[in-house]
Amino acid sequence: MGLYDAVPVPMMEPGDVVKYLRDRLPQLAHLLGAPENPVEPYSSSGLLAEEMLRRRADSGLLESLCSVMNEMAVSREFWMQEVLGDLLVGLVHDEAFVAKLRPHLNAQASKKLEAAKS
Repeated sequence: MGLYDAVPVPMMEPGDVVKYLRDRLPQLAHLLGAPENPVEPYSSSGLLAEEMLRRRADSGLLESLCSVMNEMAVSREFWMQEVLGDLLVGLVHDEAFVAKLRPHLNAQASKKLEAAKS
């Protein structure tokens, strides 16, 4: 194999991250459009942040969200990182909610959370 020979690896498309969110957060799937016509990724993060702040008392949903954010934080996919960053920006202005998130986040997600605050 030469220096520039490589096996192409398919990359995630914008709609793929929305599908991922629909699959991993089924209780919020209604916010993300129909499977055949999903909302765009940047809109999805804002919608999810707003709904999470409204439903802050739902501990099961909070755990699901943290699990998703932990997975997204370790992903190397561009769209996963973009949507996670936007989602965190939508949440960081609510310090009480951020305090509830912190204990459930892995090191990578915690680092992204701190970055979103700046």
